[in-house]
Amino acid sequence: MRFRSYAQHGKGRKNGQDIQDVRSDRFISIDFPCELNNALIAEGLAREVVHHIQQLRKEAGYHVEDRIAVTYEADGRLLDAITQHKTYIQQETLARVLDQTQPSGDKVDSVKIDGAALTVGVQRESV
Repeated sequence: MRFRSYAQHGKGRKNGQDIQDVRSDRFISIDFPCELNNALIAEGLAREVVHHIQQLRKEAGYHVEDRIAVTYEADGRLLDAITQHKTYIQQETLARVLDQTQPSGDKVDSVKIDGAALTVGVQRESV
């Protein structure tokens, strides 16, 4: 049995204004506003920081339940995003500590996120 999608995707116009993303089928059309504001950008940057810390945890051979301390240095709006979403980052990475200081620990790595430099160090904490 084959399934066929009748949905169409693309750009469109509504009431004389350009719409960035339109989803439609035979019965309904939905337009999605695709505007990024500073809050959404900061949230996305925080998610990228979490991803990088999780990669470091994996490379360091930590267990899923291990608690860690994270030290970091960051630039510009990446630094602002980390500050705004500190609790979220700590919860997602099981970090008891998230300090802006010279990165150190079992594993230290640098990466560019959206053009901003980030250096992170992770250290497993003893129980």
